[in-house]
Amino acid sequence: MTVVGVVSNMKRYTLTETPRPEMIVPYTQNPYVTFGTMQFVVRSNLETSAAIRAIQRAIASADPAVPIAHVRTVDDLVATSASNARFATLFMASFGIVALVLTIVGVYGVIGYSVVQRRQEFGVRRALGAGARDVLWLIVREGLHLGAAGVTAGLALTVAAAFGLRHLLFGISPFDPVTLGTSIAVVVAVSVVASIIPAAAAARIEPRVALED
Repeated sequence: MTVVGVVSNMKRYTLTETPRPEMIVPYTQNPYVTFGTMQFVVRSNLETSAAIRAIQRAIASADPAVPIAHVRTVDDLVATSASNARFATLFMASFGIVALVLTIVGVYGVIGYSVVQRRQEFGVRRALGAGARDVLWLIVREGLHLGAAGVTAGLALTVAAAFGLRHLLFGISPFDPVTLGTSIAVVVAVSVVASIIPAAAAARIEPRVALED
């Protein structure tokens, strides 16, 4: 056979597969005699339904006895190929949302309990000259410390789970800096938001609280 051209890598079955060497030959020179079907890939500017009718008419004009089956768009093929990965992604995303809610509740609960237990401390701080803003920032900083601990643990788990998730990813690395940076920013923002209400309560504590039993 004479090689008449070389094309770019192609993924035949899934978006995550590694491209393999392939050979495409004219149907009339097809050496695979057991190959019982013919496949056409058509690019058209027409609407999908109009393009399908035009293809059917063209094939019928050449040989009316040739059956036509499995007419699908490239979008349909890609959607079918990615269905399992999409389901797994949505499943894990739902767990991520639950984890984010638990993060908010957890940080809020820990900081809120800490504020209640340290009322006299904040009263003493106010009596010694600390302003409401100083107390507010103190509590928010503690919330950020909790968020930093969560980010550190999350990054460690990400590294551990990255290799197992490779088969679900297409066009992106498990260590994509944009994704990791966005995740860190979200956790930090959640930690701040969850700390604001307890911090505001601590900032409103009056110096006379230092004298309470």
